[in-house]
Amino acid sequence: MTTQLPSFPSSTSLPPSYSSDSDSDLEIAVLSTSNTKMAYMSSLQKTAGLACSIHPVINHPPVFSEGQITPKELIIFEQDCEAYFLNAKGGDPKEQRIAHIITVFKDPLIQNWITSNRDGLVALTFEEFMKKLRGMFLPKDWEETVRIQILGSKMPRNECFILWAQGLQATNCVLRNTRSHMTDEHLSDTLEANIDADLRLLAREAEASSKEKLTEWMELMERLDAKRKMELKRQREVAAEEVMRTSGAKRQNTRNSSAFTTSASRTEQKRLPRLTQEEKDILSKHQGCFKCRRPFQDHRTRDCPNGFPSAENYRPITMEDIARAKGEKKTSSNCKGTVGSEAGDLSEPAVRRKSHELMTN
Repeated sequence: MTTQLPSFPSSTSLPPSYSSDSDSDLEIAVLSTSNTKMAYMSSLQKTAGLACSIHPVINHPPVFSEGQITPKELIIFEQDCEAYFLNAKGGDPKEQRIAHIITVFKDPLIQNWITSNRDGLVALTFEEFMKKLRGMFLPKDWEETVRIQILGSKMPRNECFILWAQGLQATNCVLRNTRSHMTDEHLSDTLEANIDADLRLLAREAEASSKEKLTEWMELMERLDAKRKMELKRQREVAAEEVMRTSGAKRQNTRNSSAFTTSASRTEQKRLPRLTQEEKDILSKHQGCFKCRRPFQDHRTRDCPNGFPSAENYRPITMEDIARAKGEKKTSSNCKGTVGSEAGDLSEPAVRRKSHELMTN
C-alpha cells in the first residue's frame, strides 16, 4: 500500500516532450513529476516535523524522508518496500533487497547508523532489517504504548462504529510482526468491550457475538449502529416538532392574553370626550363650567370643586339638559326655606347634583 499523495497543480503533469511510447522516456517523465511531488511532500513533512514514506513509482524504491520516526510511518515504509520488491524490473532477489533500499533514508541519524553498520545490515533479511530499524529508532516501549492505545480506546458516542473499529484495525496493523499484534479474535473482543452501552444492548438483543468472524461481526454491528442512528434521528425530529408545536401554542396564548389585556385596558381607560363647540356655547350662555360640565354654576373652570364627570354613560350636553336643570333650579328656589327638615336636600349644591344626575341619565 502506498501513501496517498496530495493533488498538484497542472504544472506537474507530463510535458509534451515526454510523450513517447518508450518505457525509458515515460520513466524519465514520471521521475521528473515525482521529484516535484517529493519536494512538495518534503516541505509538508518538514512543517509537521514527521518522517514519511514517499513511493510515487512502484518499480522504484520508496524514499524515507527526514523527521521524527513513528511506528505508523515505518509500517507504511515496509509496505512500500514490499510493493517495490514485487514490481522491480527483473525481480529483486531476497539477498539483494537491503542493498537496494539502504540508500533511501534521508534522516542523518539513520544514515550514520547505516554507514557504521553497512556490512552487517546488508547481510540481513528484510524482516530482520526492519526489526533492527524499529529497535534502534523507536522508543523501547512503543509496542506497549500502541497496544494500550488500542485496549483503552472507547467508542465515542456520536461516532460511527465502523469508522472507530477500522481505525483500531489500522492501529493494530502497526504491531504486525511483533508479539503485541492482536489476532482477529482478540481484536473483536476488544471492540465489543469498548462499544457504547446503547450499541451493546442492541448487539445483545440481536445475539451478535464477537466470537463470530471479525469481518462478519463488524458488518452486523455496522447495520445495528445505522439502525440506532436512524431511530435517534427520528426521535430528535419528533422532539423538535413537539417543541415547535408547544412554542406555537404558547405564542398564541400570549397573543390572546395580550389582546384580552389590551381590550380590558382600553375599556378601563375609556376617556371623556372633548367638549364640542355646540356644548361650549350652551355652557357659556347658561353659566356652565367647562370642567364639571354643569350649567348654572357659581365657580370658574380653574376653580372647579367637582372635577370631570365620569366617562361611563356620558352623553353630550343639549338644551333639554339646560331646561331640565333650569326647572330644578326654579323649583329649589320656590321651596327654599318652606320645608324645615328637608331644606338641606333643596339647597343649591343639592340642586346642582340633581341636575348633573339628570344630564348623565
